[in-house]
Amino acid sequence: MKDLFHDELETLDFEKDPEAARETINKWVEDVTKNNIKDILVPGSLSAQTTVVLANAAYFKGSWASKFDPDLTQKEIFYASAEKQTFVDMMSKKGHFNHALNEHLGAHVLEIPYEGDGTEMSFLVFLPPFTPNGLDSVLEKLNPESLQRALDDGTSREVDLKLPKFSFEKRYEFVPILERMGVGDLFQSTANLAGFSDSHKISLDDAVHKAKIDVDESGSTAAAATVLFSFRSSRPLDPLQFHCNHPFLFLIYDHRSRAILFSGIYRGPEN
Repeated sequence: MKDLFHDELETLDFEKDPEAARETINKWVEDVTKNNIKDILVPGSLSAQTTVVLANAAYFKGSWASKFDPDLTQKEIFYASAEKQTFVDMMSKKGHFNHALNEHLGAHVLEIPYEGDGTEMSFLVFLPPFTPNGLDSVLEKLNPESLQRALDDGTSREVDLKLPKFSFEKRYEFVPILERMGVGDLFQSTANLAGFSDSHKISLDDAVHKAKIDVDESGSTAAAATVLFSFRSSRPLDPLQFHCNHPFLFLIYDHRSRAILFSGIYRGPEN
């Protein structure tokens, strides 16, 4: 492992001082994420029996190519569900954006580009009709192929855009998620991780994931409600009203590598 990852390995003494090791790892994650992710490992996470910790951190901060005017941000209703409505700080702007009405996904797709010379980064919003299973249907059908088709179908047009200003942070116990993804017996005693060490039996006990995103007028740091457009219309509005006033899916997407860097679902300020 030293030969393969010599620049990314650090030796810590878990046996003598697991708390100092935990603080070292937390400090590294804080530094990489510009203090956005703190205390990813809570006290007691490591012990004298810990043999290895694999830590990964990523940070992205993007400014909109065309920023929202803070003076236009105002409180508006967000329809979290048919039974629940709340107020959010809703940002507004008019401009030209790539937009697609994708019938396969059952959603409007809007691309909000980030600024930068040669950048190909965008904030993608998938806004289904306001129905009980609208967002679930999008998630079931979304894959690399359907995502690319939706992007290829996009055309530039004038859009009246409304997007909530939001910030949230989530922590996930990752073992059940990874097991559902098919990692096999990675977290079981039967796992064979002999390639890590000739002298110690290595086993994985736990996995945690923590993510945070801020979306505001400047950019992002990496919905019987009244919906102001119908999913299908024989006579499209001009400009198109793309109002994110009910749950939506968002992606931070790198067009060059076709990679999703961050993803999330916004269901309202309390979800």
